[in-house]
Amino acid sequence: MGSLHAIVIGGTGMVGRFLMKELCLQSRYSRVTQIVRRSVPSPNPKVTVHLADFDRDEWEFPADKADVLFISLGTTMAKAGSESAFRRIDLELPLAAARKARLAGVHTVVVVSAVGADSGSRLFYNRVKGELEDALRQLAFERLVIFRPSLLLGHRAESRPAERMAGILVGFLHRILPGGLGRYSGMPADKLALAMTEAPFRLPLGISICHFRETFGLIRQNHDANG
Repeated sequence: MGSLHAIVIGGTGMVGRFLMKELCLQSRYSRVTQIVRRSVPSPNPKVTVHLADFDRDEWEFPADKADVLFISLGTTMAKAGSESAFRRIDLELPLAAARKARLAGVHTVVVVSAVGADSGSRLFYNRVKGELEDALRQLAFERLVIFRPSLLLGHRAESRPAERMAGILVGFLHRILPGGLGRYSGMPADKLALAMTEAPFRLPLGISICHFRETFGLIRQNHDANG
């Protein structure tokens, strides 16, 4: 039985829901604290739901000592409605959580970013993702794992027709192009979540960047270890 205490912010999104499920299933994680804005049912006895008022800069971080912070917050410009709202969700809140985790003694952060993340990019989405990555590096965690998926594949609570069409196209290209599309291949959300839970055990201290190939490498290691 493991003894890691994981904290999750963004656990109600598409990746986050799979992440919470994996953390509950895996014996290596004995405790999971889910930070949420609104109360949600606890899906498992090992899960504690922590309410946080994200509208306040000084929202309370869980006081109990934890080992890993998982960040799977993310939205789209269409859903956010403005650049400032997008930055709030995809940059400011994740960074605030990481800073609070650093002060609380958390040594490992695993975050979902995006392929093409670059703080110098002309594309607003990529630039914001890059700014988050740069800021997380500056916090000097013992281990920082950055996942850079391309299109996320899976069922979302809200409808995104453009993503559904892109997912169909990616599936088609996977079948006709040798080796898929490299780092731009579509990433199933459940597979990404599994790889995220493996990262603290499989990757070294320091900073690791995981594109499509590295992500599925972690998944293969999990399958090999569990038969």
